[in-house]
Amino acid sequence: MEEEKFYEFCKGLEEIKNYSFLNVDEEKIELPKADINRCNFKNCKIKEANFENSSFYNVEFKNCDFSNSKFIGASFIRTRFKNCKLIRM
Repeated sequence: MEEEKFYEFCKGLEEIKNYSFLNVDEEKIELPKADINRCNFKNCKIKEANFENSSFYNVEFKNCDFSNSKFIGASFIRTRFKNCKLIRM
């Protein structure tokens, strides 16, 4: 999904599954308790986001920026962050 508005796409879904996100650039999105499964994120800037109590399964993040995002209570299973910025997480 190239340059798709990530939040607009995801906010109505119960589960975010089998998607690839490329060049997402958004701030201050609210996706607490999100269930993200088998997704890929590449070159994404998702700053100051709220992913509290979310679940990430089989997810790969490459060259992403999650500066100042909240992941309190989130679970990560088979999830990889490669060359990502995770400042004040």
